[in-house]
Amino acid sequence: MKRATPYFGAAILALMAIWWWRDTLFPGEEVRIRKSIESLAGLVSFESNEGGLAAGRRISAAVARFAPGAEIQLEILGAGSFHLTGGGEVQQTLWAARRGAQHLRVRFFDILATVSPDGRSAEARLTATAEARGNRSQQEGFEAMEFRLQLQKVDGAWQITRVETVQALTQ
Repeated sequence: MKRATPYFGAAILALMAIWWWRDTLFPGEEVRIRKSIESLAGLVSFESNEGGLAAGRRISAAVARFAPGAEIQLEILGAGSFHLTGGGEVQQTLWAARRGAQHLRVRFFDILATVSPDGRSAEARLTATAEARGNRSQQEGFEAMEFRLQLQKVDGAWQITRVETVQALTQ
């Protein structure tokens, strides 16, 4: 029995390595969606020392994640409702955020993606946090919200077609 123990341990390690290798080299659609959404957070985040060309590239890359007719419906407590349609409005909003703030850090947590049975559409739910510092002194903020995204697979890439806030439970 003692001779079998090293072989059993080696077999377990080999299975773990195969599992990691499979997920790394051949990720499922849910993993691809999650990674795409995670990278979007990095694209819309910025620091005050970022140059205009770099900002333009990041904004263009962020807008490319959205379908041409994408709709964004946001309900922000204390600020009201916002509705954006299409990449042009998304781009204008991202540039306005850069003009109005010195720093913006967006992070996404608990991304849960579900692909439809036909494999051409998906839904993702996530929690987002945003930490910002405005251009004026004493202008800082932190926000946490839950979102639901609808995605469509176009030419092998997932594009966001709709974003909406999920209303938190209130008493």
